[in-house]
Amino acid sequence: MVRMNITIPDRVAQKLSKVNNKSRFIAEAVEEKITAQEKHQMMLTLSQEYEEMAIEEKASMKDWEVIETEGWE
Repeated sequence: MVRMNITIPDRVAQKLSKVNNKSRFIAEAVEEKITAQEKHQMMLTLSQEYEEMAIEEKASMKDWEVIETEGWE
């Protein structure tokens, strides 16, 4: 365990004063926030990779289009 001194807004401190185990509550809240941010970043990364793959796939399909339609006339 690590002991930390932090500064929080008064309104947050007032709400937190009603919580029994403040350390555990804060740790869980931070974990949830970090997990949500990591998931969001992962979704952005996957989305960007999907878009790049789609562009590459279209280019690849265009290359094969000539071969696929060859002799259809």
